[in-house]
Amino acid sequence: KKKVPARTFTMLTWGVIAAVGFAVYWLMWLVFEIAVVSAFFDNRYQDYQQYKVESLRAARAAAHALCPQLALNLHTDKFDDWVQRLADNQITQEDFKEKMCGDDPLHRREITQMFLQYTGREAEEPDMDEYVRQLEAGEITLREIEREILGSDEAADWAQFVQSNHVKIPKENYKTIHSFKEMMDKVRAGEAVGSKEE
Repeated sequence: KKKVPARTFTMLTWGVIAAVGFAVYWLMWLVFEIAVVSAFFDNRYQDYQQYKVESLRAARAAAHALCPQLALNLHTDKFDDWVQRLADNQITQEDFKEKMCGDDPLHRREITQMFLQYTGREAEEPDMDEYVRQLEAGEITLREIEREILGSDEAADWAQFVQSNHVKIPKENYKTIHSFKEMMDKVRAGEAVGSKEE
């Protein structure tokens, strides 16, 4: 069988493509230059921007009504992000309330994560309750809590231990460990540590 030579674009083909593209661009420019058309699209854009502003204002009012105990300085960026999602109808008010101020609100989960990361255990209930109370009252920020945990002797011991032994505590054991000493006892007994990294 004879091979059919591959078709290649000729100069004429490229010229036609360029001419059609230019004609489409010129027609679009001409249409948008017509005052009536331009005004129509300008008005629709302004209406959309106004709708976004009103939606965001309504979402912010709903958010503060759903979570009135949250201090303004709690975690503004995350709060605003969730308000924006609420305004864009990406989440419901029930979702917002559950994530931001439900039985296990966002700031409580963040404190738990700090303890897991810096001490290898969850916070004891009295400590957690006090941190949550101070946060919601605006007496302290998440950054200050993180600095306090990170600057503790327990965090220093945990960091040194992890660095020198290269161990990994399985997450299912976090809730059963309430102090560095208890964690060390479980480590020595081989109950709380995963396989040692080489």
